[in-house]
Amino acid sequence: MHHTISVRSANITAAASLTAGLTIAVYGTLNDDLPRTVAGTCLLTIALLFSALLAIRRWIIDAQSERDALARAARDHNDEKLRYLAAQATIEMERQRIERDAAMERERGIVHIKAVKAAMEEQFEEQKAQLICQSLETAYDLYVRGLANDQPETAGHAKVISMVELTRQREGQPDQVRDGGARP
Repeated sequence: MHHTISVRSANITAAASLTAGLTIAVYGTLNDDLPRTVAGTCLLTIALLFSALLAIRRWIIDAQSERDALARAARDHNDEKLRYLAAQATIEMERQRIERDAAMERERGIVHIKAVKAAMEEQFEEQKAQLICQSLETAYDLYVRGLANDQPETAGHAKVISMVELTRQREGQPDQVRDGGARP
């Protein structure tokens, strides 16, 4: 603790008064001198009271420094709390930004997938139409050339029966054969 000159001089005065009062009181008691004994006792009492007041002042000053330290600690705590809340708010804002960005990216992905799907469906329909046109052109070309009715002879059991022959066979057979062999 840093004492000023007045505090130091007050401490020195209190110590000197205490010593002087004690000396006068002891001297008056030893010599049976009542006024010196009373004066020494009064000086001793004043010195003790003065010392007590100085001790109380020192406790008050110590308490003040403790209050100042406590106030500094409270300010530091509040500053740290504000930094923590600011960091927490920043993190929350960053999380929300990331979620928004992810949602926008998902939406863009969905739009892209739908566009790719539509393009693929369109391409599929175009290819399907081209294949239908090509197959019709090929069938017409085969029909014009007369290759559609000519069926090559196949060996053994792999003979292809045309629909025209099957219809002619059914018309010439009795009803029981057409009904699967059931007889009336």
